[in-house]
Amino acid sequence: MCPHEAEKAVVGETTRLLDSVPGDEELAERDWSSSAKRTSAWKEELSALIELSVPVIGTYLLEMFPGITSIILVGHIHHEQTEEFIDATALAVMFRNCVAISVGVGLTSALDTLCSQAYGANETHRMGTYLQTGVLVLSAFTVLVAVLFYFCEEILIALGQPEEVAKMTGTFSRILLPGIPALYLYELLRKVLQAQNVANPMLIVSIAANVVNVVLGYFLVFHTAWGWLGAAVARTASDMTFFLLLLPYTVGSGLSTTFWTGIHWKEAVEGITQFLTLGIPGMLQVCFEWWAFEVLALICGLLPNAVVSIGANAVVLNIASMAFMPYYGLSVGCNVRVGNALGASDPERAKLAAYLSLGLAAATAVVCATLLLTFRKSIPRWLTHDEEINQLSAELLIVVAVFQLPDAINGTVQGIFRGSGRQALGAQLNFVAYYLLGLPFAFLLAFWLHQGVAGLWEGMTVGLLLVAVVGTILVKRSDWVLLAKQATERIEEEGLQKD
Repeated sequence: MCPHEAEKAVVGETTRLLDSVPGDEELAERDWSSSAKRTSAWKEELSALIELSVPVIGTYLLEMFPGITSIILVGHIHHEQTEEFIDATALAVMFRNCVAISVGVGLTSALDTLCSQAYGANETHRMGTYLQTGVLVLSAFTVLVAVLFYFCEEILIALGQPEEVAKMTGTFSRILLPGIPALYLYELLRKVLQAQNVANPMLIVSIAANVVNVVLGYFLVFHTAWGWLGAAVARTASDMTFFLLLLPYTVGSGLSTTFWTGIHWKEAVEGITQFLTLGIPGMLQVCFEWWAFEVLALICGLLPNAVVSIGANAVVLNIASMAFMPYYGLSVGCNVRVGNALGASDPERAKLAAYLSLGLAAATAVVCATLLLTFRKSIPRWLTHDEEINQLSAELLIVVAVFQLPDAINGTVQGIFRGSGRQALGAQLNFVAYYLLGLPFAFLLAFWLHQGVAGLWEGMTVGLLLVAVVGTILVKRSDWVLLAKQATERIEEEGLQKD
């Protein structure tokens, strides 16, 4: 290996996904009827999927921590308004996630399809244009986000929140606003790198961003006049750190040479329609899921003994979110593998990647469920010392353990749909899962059958279980040859626009 290739292997391996071990041509021509070659392909695909997914899982776990850190820092302030500080901080985190992050992350899912397929087709230069299109779209959306953040206080008051808490939340949210554009740029660049099987840089950057958030947050909250708002300043600095570290790393390591050929605003503008055709359904995919759990939290406030119900729901939601990260990492991995294979016109490889991802997700879910059941009485104590909340949380974790398998399957199915350009189908499944089945069942079980907060999670489990079955059937019935053809047409369409 020459020095340049050795350096690339260390910093992130820009080797094309389907070039690992066999070349694209060999994969496309592989005799899949041979048992030995099928076994070899399975081993290669499984190895590549795990190698890509593991750092992604670590990255997404680390990206959860800044929000939790903000609440912990504020919660340790000794002040007569500490309770209001905590409420405002938690509400600001929720507002940020619902208004800015869920929508932004959803829109960038267009690159999950476009970049992964372009990379598989060896049309890597197109990824730079797709990136520029994403910058244009997300820049326009940032203007709307800024308006919503500016009127955060008024929006929350209109939704029935206490005026004092709403005012404090508005102040906290406005401080968070400068970090949003940086996060969007980070998310766009992340998608481009992931499409090339590069995941390690984001893991390193996430560690650094968390260090910035903890150290700066502690200093500002406890040693400056910023007080509780210092947590917002630190979070903004942390958000900016993601992009400000990833960009120079991408350029300095040479990773950008695979996709960046200069600024092409004309082609980028022409690609907006294609971007939105995939991005808007992708946005709905994410929003339908994220918002459903916020609705669940609001419903908890209507239950008897609401304080304990809200607390226990918050505890198990954090635990369930942590448990979901392995599935989400697999979802990203299969998204890339499926997209690369379709872009390379290798439908058999795409199908193999999809099936392996589902199997791996199911196996991981069994492990997670077993751990949750085994340690269900001790895990909640890591998050709260309230004995009543701990007891209810331990009971809820039984339901959450059952929830793992359909959650893992649905998450992986969503990744397969993103890789194959079927975000609209994924959005439809999530809408049915959460709003036509999950939440109605949850309301029925919680109030009519008096199951309380456990009924809420049981209802969501029923909805996800049914949709996971349907999603698996849809993947099984996928016409992979047609999907590969559509991937080729999608890439050629962008080429015609450029010409």
